[in-house]
Amino acid sequence: MDGRDFKHSYTGTGISDGYGFRYPGSKPGSLYVISDDHFAFVWHETLDVFTLKRVNLEEILKKGLGTCVPPLPPTNNFTYMGKSYTNVFTESLLYSSSSDSE
Repeated sequence: MDGRDFKHSYTGTGISDGYGFRYPGSKPGSLYVISDDHFAFVWHETLDVFTLKRVNLEEILKKGLGTCVPPLPPTNNFTYMGKSYTNVFTESLLYSSSSDSE
């Protein structure tokens, strides 16, 4: 394959960097299956490409190339924001402009 061929493509959303990943957002894009172990996600708006390669974690650990880390204990205050609709850059501008007009 020369990079122009792919097996399947799927349209959906991918999580992208919001503000240092503190405020992630979902952006529309397409996932391309290039082969059984190579993938690419293309964000529609920016045309940025994120390439992925499937790895066999069990094989890596057997060869001693990685370290198995025990899972963290559960915590009660963990939250994961699926989608965010707040623009952190304009929020402070709205408050300052309303106080300036008085």
